[in-house]
Amino acid sequence: MIEKLSIKQSQQMEAIKHLADWCKWLVTLETAAIGGVFAAVKFLTPLTDCLKTLTVILLLLSAISFAVSIFWAAYLLFGIPELIEQLPETKTSSINEMKSKYLSFGLITSQKWIYYSFCASVLFVIAAILSLIASYK
Repeated sequence: MIEKLSIKQSQQMEAIKHLADWCKWLVTLETAAIGGVFAAVKFLTPLTDCLKTLTVILLLLSAISFAVSIFWAAYLLFGIPELIEQLPETKTSSINEMKSKYLSFGLITSQKWIYYSFCASVLFVIAAILSLIASYK
């Protein structure tokens, strides 16, 4: 028998759906970004000077950071079905407080890792662009 969700639980269900959508879009975007990074690295080789070498290193660091973010997004997506199953019985005020027996880390920890990894990736890309610009002067 399907239980009817309260208004609060319906809001939590919507929050979980939005979180899942955010993770899926982020994985798609970051996978494309990794492809772009490797295309740029291929374009920049052979390495002719120190600044181009630094650019390639920064781009590879950004690819690693994107991959870490993808890992955490996939990790979070893995636990979402269980959280949805818990909704009828949960008494928590936020989805971030919900616990999963399959996830070692909570939702908020996963969300922070996704965010920090993504920000690090963007900063590495910006630093690589600045390094590349400096190498042409």
